[in-house]
Amino acid sequence: MEEKLEDLKLLIEAVKGLNTTTAIIIISVIIIIAVSQAIFGSYLKKKFQYLATTENFDQLKEQLSDNTKVVEDVKASVQSDVWLSQQVWTKKHESYEFIITYIFEMKALLNTRLNQNSQWLKDITKENVGYDLDKEYENLIDFSSYKDKPTFINKLETLEENIIAKSVFLTSDFQSIELEIKSIKLVFISFEDTIVINESLEKVIERISRTLTLKVSILEKAISNIKVISSKDLIINLSGA
Repeated sequence: MEEKLEDLKLLIEAVKGLNTTTAIIIISVIIIIAVSQAIFGSYLKKKFQYLATTENFDQLKEQLSDNTKVVEDVKASVQSDVWLSQQVWTKKHESYEFIITYIFEMKALLNTRLNQNSQWLKDITKENVGYDLDKEYENLIDFSSYKDKPTFINKLETLEENIIAKSVFLTSDFQSIELEIKSIKLVFISFEDTIVINESLEKVIERISRTLTLKVSILEKAISNIKVISSKDLIINLSGA
């Protein structure tokens, strides 16, 4: 403010020596220039500020649009991963349910044969029974596979195939259980070769019964192991990792 007053004093001193008309013209021109600078300077300042703000806004808007697209892409990816995890979980859950069911059926099959053996061992000590003990013995040691009738071995094979088919989607920890299940059929298929000459019928049936009891316990252990394996394998990882 003081500088402007000083400039005004200098201006008055400068025009003192001039005639009135000239002095008025000079002062008028100076005033017009000053007012113009004040008006247009303010306008230009606001204009530049507006342009800068508009440019920043457009940049910000573009950045927000890019960020929104990234967020939507990530969201879609996460939803896809979660959906896939849920589908895998459902498939595994169904597989474990079927396998447990098949193992229980296999266990029931072995127990039925075990009960038949026990009944035969009881009946062999009796004088009179309502069936042919020798023929029943042949049936109890017969582990052949026939296409035209559901034999003991046929049923074991079917259950084994179902279990193996359902284990495709499961963890590698299930492989040891598969081997145990496969060994059940094999031990009975080759059992006839283990019968020695002069071995009594009772001894043969008793050996079969011991083998059946052992395999039943293996299946019970397999069921317990499957419960442990499935509890770990059926944990959903929502991160998709």
